[in-house]
Amino acid sequence: DETAVPGSTTQLTLYWQAETVPDDIVTVFVHVVNAQGEIVTQADQWPGGLPSNTWAAGQVIVDDVLLDIPADLPAGDYQLAVGVYTAENGIRWTATDAEGTAVPDDRLFLPVPLEVR
Repeated sequence: DETAVPGSTTQLTLYWQAETVPDDIVTVFVHVVNAQGEIVTQADQWPGGLPSNTWAAGQVIVDDVLLDIPADLPAGDYQLAVGVYTAENGIRWTATDAEGTAVPDDRLFLPVPLEVR
């Protein structure tokens, strides 16, 4: 479990690898989602701080995402959801599960919750 304190910043590290160089510049989003399915905070950024059209095919990108935890966020477990969209127009890329099935809202929920205490 990841643990965070209200009013603080917590870091999540993601790893990305493109099979080919993307034509478009992409932005990654991370949503912190409560039990009611509401986004309580989020971060949006270029993966690894680099425009994706500068990546090399097969290159692994280390992406440190900083999430600002609201000071008034109640204690509890929150889900982390991750997705990608084209920076120019905001259109999300299709997200699929391990079987290749499209997932709702084109975002994947990470298996480890964020615990706020």
